[in-house]
Amino acid sequence: ADESISPKGIYKLSGEINKIIFIDGDVMLKGDLSGTGTIIATGDIKVINAKNTDKLSLISYSDIKLDGSINFTALCYAAGSIKVDATGNFSGSLVADSIKIAGNTTLFYKPLLVEGLLDKMEEAFEIGDQETTFKVAGVMVQYGSYATPFLREIFTNKEKMRKMRFLISEIMVVIKDLDFIPPLIAVLSDVSDHENVREHAAQSLGMLGDKRALDTLRYVLNDTSEIVRSRASLALGMLGDKSAVNDLIVVLQNKEKYGYYAQINAAKSLGMIKDSSAVPQLIGALQDEDEVVRMHVAKSLGDIKDVSAVDSLILLLQEDESAYVRSQVAEALGKVGGDKAFNALVQALEGKDEFVRINIALALAEIGDKRALPFLKAILLETEDSFTKQKIEEAIEKLGNE
Repeated sequence: ADESISPKGIYKLSGEINKIIFIDGDVMLKGDLSGTGTIIATGDIKVINAKNTDKLSLISYSDIKLDGSINFTALCYAAGSIKVDATGNFSGSLVADSIKIAGNTTLFYKPLLVEGLLDKMEEAFEIGDQETTFKVAGVMVQYGSYATPFLREIFTNKEKMRKMRFLISEIMVVIKDLDFIPPLIAVLSDVSDHENVREHAAQSLGMLGDKRALDTLRYVLNDTSEIVRSRASLALGMLGDKSAVNDLIVVLQNKEKYGYYAQINAAKSLGMIKDSSAVPQLIGALQDEDEVVRMHVAKSLGDIKDVSAVDSLILLLQEDESAYVRSQVAEALGKVGGDKAFNALVQALEGKDEFVRINIALALAEIGDKRALPFLKAILLETEDSFTKQKIEEAIEKLGNE
């Protein structure tokens, strides 16, 4: 006969399997196996420390688990979940509502499985089924670089929904497959594509951190779309390449041409790159009329930690009308450090704005000079705000209470 039917129970199978076997219960496959048969189980199927030379078909009305050290080829279908926590190699296909992959198993999937899942994700996306959409997205992440060609095809297709293309770019960032860099660059460079898709391409290029994107990102700083210019400004900071500093300085100093958000992102990026050659221009931008710009410029000066910025930061701490700016300046001075910054921060503790006081206290703790302790303790006794007390106590503890 071509098939066999078992009574209900738990079965341990090994050796040659060339039939269709129905199991009313659970199945364990262990050791050396061969054959091209099919096992259908009403319960769980577990493959543990197994290897085979042919391709089996495993069908479970419950769950399938691959465990231990395996070298296994199979078509696995589970009505429930498939869990892989194994070392070694698995080839074949996994089909289930839930697939979880752990361990160090190398997995190879049939293209039809990936395509089918992506079709399902698109259908779910169109009707607003977020649960299914993100479930399939999670499976794509587990598939890793094997899914790249199929994801790339969707992302570069202008006929696909924009938000779907956004999601695909985010999946690729999580997968971190650098083969996705060329299509991202191509989409970013295509001025006929939608600006929101192009800005997502710029963002993904920044997050992937591959220097192949550098020239294109620098080029699109002059794009006709402000949102693309803005995102490219930030992506250049993520790449961290000093060759972009001069381009970013130009954006920082030309708000009218490049746009408000591009200017802010240029300030952020200069802080990420941490090149002291940008300090004079950042100091100049401390006088910008917009407080948000001043805040980000101050933060970047703190990140660069160049002492030549201290005097300008102190002046802003003393004179800027915005508490948010003064608070950010305090944090920056704490990062730069030094006696001059220390003395200015201690003096600024006399101000009455609790928000600024908190950041001054934390900045003094960052500098690490115990001379700040009596000043912080005095403020602790004076203030009535519970949150301020908590933060000053944290600063005192960090300095080492005596």
